[in-house]
Amino acid sequence: MRPISLLTAILALPVTGIAAHAAPGTLAVVVRETAGIRRGNFPTQAQVHLARGALQDISKLRLLSGEDEVPMQASIGSRWPDGSIRQVELNFNTSIAPLGELRYLVEVGGAVPARPVSSERLDLIESSDGLQVGKLRFARQPAALLQSVAFGHEIVGDGLNAFSIVDANGATYLLGGDVAIEIVKPGPLAVQIRYTGAVQLPDDYAVPFVITLEVPNSKSWVKYEARIEDPRRRVREVAFNTSFRLGQFPWVWDFGTGNGSYGAFRNANDSAVLTQVFGSLQPIGWQISTGPQGSERLYEQATADRPAQATGWGHLQGAARAVAFAFEEFGRRPGKYSIALDGNGQVVFRFTPEHPVTAHSISVYEHYVASPAALGAATSPVAMSSPLVVTLEP
Repeated sequence: MRPISLLTAILALPVTGIAAHAAPGTLAVVVRETAGIRRGNFPTQAQVHLARGALQDISKLRLLSGEDEVPMQASIGSRWPDGSIRQVELNFNTSIAPLGELRYLVEVGGAVPARPVSSERLDLIESSDGLQVGKLRFARQPAALLQSVAFGHEIVGDGLNAFSIVDANGATYLLGGDVAIEIVKPGPLAVQIRYTGAVQLPDDYAVPFVITLEVPNSKSWVKYEARIEDPRRRVREVAFNTSFRLGQFPWVWDFGTGNGSYGAFRNANDSAVLTQVFGSLQPIGWQISTGPQGSERLYEQATADRPAQATGWGHLQGAARAVAFAFEEFGRRPGKYSIALDGNGQVVFRFTPEHPVTAHSISVYEHYVASPAALGAATSPVAMSSPLVVTLEP
């Protein structure tokens, strides 16, 4: 993944949008499914660049399927010097067959204003101590980021809920402290929250970071992303930590390893760790270790008959609730990746680059569903981490 400046670090829903220029009139939006998975009411995003003077009023932008208007959220990204809209992000939901293609039409600057979204609205409510997004609640302080996931009953645990980094001396720091909070998208189809701050390392070295959360209205997932700038190359590892309370044992876990790997936790001391190495200095491959925390032993590993690349997704399931997860870009950049689960409900996603770098990033999806996940989830982890492809044509 390309490092980007903190000034432009914007988390998008899981869709790739290709910018297109348009004068007043219409342009086509083409949505393609490329992973071979049927999508129902799937979060979709397109980024549109408009010609100077083409659009002044965001309400004069409509998305059409044939003659029918499609519910859509439009968010202004930037404006031209004359005040007209230069860049806009469109959020909408798509139902599409495996390897299918759908075409929509964007009407720019027409006489008919867009209809407001009236159903399945996702609203953000701010308070002095938190940010409520539907049934999810996030803290205003990212060092204790996830406060509540109340689908039926509370599943957030008492452990660590934060992004963290490890420096060259092995010291761990949470991404927190004094932060600026920006509501990039307030709903009703997508909510995006951005935290901007810096971590103070020794020798008066401040490491800037941007944390972005994005929640769609049609799925009970969150995409968590952190980007860190490190010009002195002092950071060695980045991690995302969450903690869950899933009820009585046994709990079932699984990882996507080609033909699948699974096991069970029967007490709080049990653990399972998936590790993937990719790069020039070490053999490529994955392995899973299980057992008491701190004393895990090899359980499974890649072989000549099994894929060397794990997928970076899996589940942790209790009797009533489950968490499906996907680690974006898992095993695609040189370095070491790991996903650690334990019977205390702690889940940790880690990435250590092969060599020290000046910019770090980590992105994780977590989908909070009823157990078993195969019945409770509205989509699979594979679909969650495999974006639809969106192109725009004048």
